[in-house]
Amino acid sequence: MLYLSSGLLALVLVSCTGRSVSGARGRVVSVAQSGTADVIGNDSAALQKAAGMLQPGDTLSIEPGTYEMDNSLFVPSGVTVRGVAGKTILRKSRGVESALAEDGDYGESALMVENPKAFRPGMGIAVLDDAQSSGWDISISSVTGVEGRMLRLGPMTLRDYDAGAMVDLTILRAGQVEHASAVLEERP
Repeated sequence: MLYLSSGLLALVLVSCTGRSVSGARGRVVSVAQSGTADVIGNDSAALQKAAGMLQPGDTLSIEPGTYEMDNSLFVPSGVTVRGVAGKTILRKSRGVESALAEDGDYGESALMVENPKAFRPGMGIAVLDDAQSSGWDISISSVTGVEGRMLRLGPMTLRDYDAGAMVDLTILRAGQVEHASAVLEERP
């Protein structure tokens, strides 16, 4: 069976330093929940918007606050991600579950699910089933649209699936990470 579900963990960002490609200091792009920052928001969409502004050598500065993560934060290689120890918290959303309404094939950019109302664009999903549930057998994607019972995805699925889908969020994805430190805590 395939499910859409996220883990019940939160990541407290302490530090994550990527290797600078050029060795030169770049610019700082900041995210805050209010006040003055390059991007204002309190969720994965705001963080991803800021990450999309980064180039090798730049720094993503995440100001104190709790950020609700419905998807992974995709960080380009060669950047530094900084938060305030114990005060910058990236918390996984509770996630949702749904079985596939139809089989999903390799290269699909759309899947039919039993419970489409649980999804919205921007959510991250991991597609897996009983036979293909680890490693390279899991397709990591994002919901780009919901049309009836159909979820539009990007990127496409990497395998054939017989059952359903699982939202299992990895909070931070980075290229060449040199130093990383984080504290995991149970979600209240």
